[in-house]
Amino acid sequence: MVLNFDETIGGKLSSNIPKELWLALEQYIPSAIEKAERLGESFYEGHRSTAIGLNRHLLLNEGFARAMCDAGIPHTQVRGNSIVCGRIGVVNIARIHMPHIKWDNSRRSKSKVTLCAPNVTAKRLRTGDLFDPSLYTPQMELTVFVVTECGGGWFRTHVVVPDEKMDLKSPLFREELNVFLQRYQPVRDVIDIAKPKLKASVRKTSGSDTNSDDSTDQ
Repeated sequence: MVLNFDETIGGKLSSNIPKELWLALEQYIPSAIEKAERLGESFYEGHRSTAIGLNRHLLLNEGFARAMCDAGIPHTQVRGNSIVCGRIGVVNIARIHMPHIKWDNSRRSKSKVTLCAPNVTAKRLRTGDLFDPSLYTPQMELTVFVVTECGGGWFRTHVVVPDEKMDLKSPLFREELNVFLQRYQPVRDVIDIAKPKLKASVRKTSGSDTNSDDSTDQ
């Protein structure tokens, strides 16, 4: 029985996806976003937002592919508007950029929705369908997205598992990358090295009692 959905899904992702991928993305994502904005400044104002968006799409795809190469994750080729998707263990991983703080579903395509088909099982777990013991197994597949967002000099990266319809308004699992990275930290055993100390009054009382017993025995 799955007692905590977020911990179960988060643990499954962190056990399949190497930490090296996220560390590489921390380097490549800001570089891609900053370069896209810098290149966009050379265009006429009427073209600027389009140029920035196009360059950001291409540069993020390239950065994502490089990060997967660095982490040893097999992935599809970088080509035009094709989805760059990797596969590691039982997890599919792709990326998407959201231009708004309030996420919507305008960026989902038929190909991305198809990629999310395995997440129907995760959705059943989220909604409490625990009657089928075969629902959660080590072989349960997941599709996760690296979701970037930016604006006005800031950017954020999220690790997101949507449902099988790729509903980003209400994803099944969502954590900012800096939070998700904490899942890779080893759990340290807490050793209690505190030594109990008796108060002076207790020691005195204990000593008096001992002497009294000794006298009685004699």
